[in-house]
Amino acid sequence: SCRGRRFANNSTGLKCKCRKNGVIMDATQALSKSIEVKRAALAIAGGAPLSDNFVAMKTTPTPSTPRHTCECGGALERRPGVVLGGRIVGGGWQVRCDACQARARRDAAAADLRRRRREWVGRRRAGINRCLPILLRAARLGGVDPTVRARLMSLPKHKGAFLYGPPGVGKSWAAAALARWRILRGQTVRRVVCDDLFRAVRETYSRGYTGPSEGCIIESLRRPDVLVIEDMGTGVSRNAQESDFNVRILLAILDNRIENMKVTLVTSNKSPVELGRSYDARIEDRLYQGCEVMPMKGRSLRRLQKGRS
Repeated sequence: SCRGRRFANNSTGLKCKCRKNGVIMDATQALSKSIEVKRAALAIAGGAPLSDNFVAMKTTPTPSTPRHTCECGGALERRPGVVLGGRIVGGGWQVRCDACQARARRDAAAADLRRRRREWVGRRRAGINRCLPILLRAARLGGVDPTVRARLMSLPKHKGAFLYGPPGVGKSWAAAALARWRILRGQTVRRVVCDDLFRAVRETYSRGYTGPSEGCIIESLRRPDVLVIEDMGTGVSRNAQESDFNVRILLAILDNRIENMKVTLVTSNKSPVELGRSYDARIEDRLYQGCEVMPMKGRSLRRLQKGRS
């Protein structure tokens, strides 16, 4: 079909030989029909309206574009498309106005922030539940003796604490409160009772044992950023001597943590000097090197709580 282009600049009104649906159209009718088809195709593709290149010819007027509004009542804009490979890609009317799109982006950002906050709280809560027993999960630094709390909070970055004193004065509570405080700041914390550690290592030598090896148990206590060792030296009386096996296990853990500048919190009913007699002078020396010695005194909190109840 010539679409009347042979008569675009001809005003004689000659008939075109182009046939469509068996009807003979003159040049003006053929050109008008061609422009309508192109405009309809561009409107479907969302492109810009076609400019009339044949100004000398009279064409059929196109219908006016209907008014587009957003759900909020704001006006929608028409975006021009891009010509790629002879085709118009993209463009068209907005689905939502600029204000609604900005509001949607703000809502999505707030929802993402809430999601990440929930994930952060979940990870910290899981770390607290793995590290601390149920009774000590409520430990807070605000419930610790002010003098001890001030010393704990002023510790150097890579130095631990050795808390010793009579039973019930709050040594485990203070250590749990500091451990919880460190977990909330993203540090990995592990808590172990000294006698349970020795028992777990001895079980690795029993016949038919299929659990983790001695090396794996010791390595699991070397990796955490903070290690809490509860009740060191309480398995024997004050004048009794710990076995060489127990001394070797403690030295393997303490030496590695001191060399890698990791925090170790230790609680005991014995002073460092008494632990040196029970274990070895090397244990006493490591405790002074890697920990700040903090004696705790006072009445037993367990007896006070029992009296109130």
